[in-house]
Amino acid sequence: MVQGLGLAKKYLEKINEITKLENGTYDVTFIDDVKVNYAPKGIKKAVMTYVDETLKDFVKPEEEEVTESVSNIDSNIKSNINEKQEFQLTVPEKYNSLFNEENLEILFNIVNERKINVNNETVVLPEHYRTLKNDITISMKTNSEIYSNFKKYAATNGITVASLMNYIMDMFLKNVKK
Repeated sequence: MVQGLGLAKKYLEKINEITKLENGTYDVTFIDDVKVNYAPKGIKKAVMTYVDETLKDFVKPEEEEVTESVSNIDSNIKSNINEKQEFQLTVPEKYNSLFNEENLEILFNIVNERKINVNNETVVLPEHYRTLKNDITISMKTNSEIYSNFKKYAATNGITVASLMNYIMDMFLKNVKK
């Protein structure tokens, strides 16, 4: 309980801190964590009014009692540490088995097949898309200017419109979140 300002005990119990500032005013922090700055003249009456009107039924929350025993907490901590250590041990082992020389070579080939190589505005499609069987004809509306530029781009790069469209649709479907 703070002391000061000549306040009665019932008012001082509702105050956490009273700080006198250099300019002569007071910062008063109440038990509801409200901080109010008061001029020195009339501070006693102002504090009593605030407490009577705002904090008359305010009860400061009590700290919760800990019901778990120390040994129970220790065992929980130890089990959490063991679980984390097991996880940390298994992750590197998985990476070591995944990134062996054979798998890296396969991964390298897959990446090279799937990516578009853009060199001097020339697109090299993976061979898979060039040899796909185009067994359906679709009709779709599109902007004529965009489609015209699309056809020119395909022709300039020696790619059929169907192969380029197959590639674009397949890449979209692979990259879209399901």
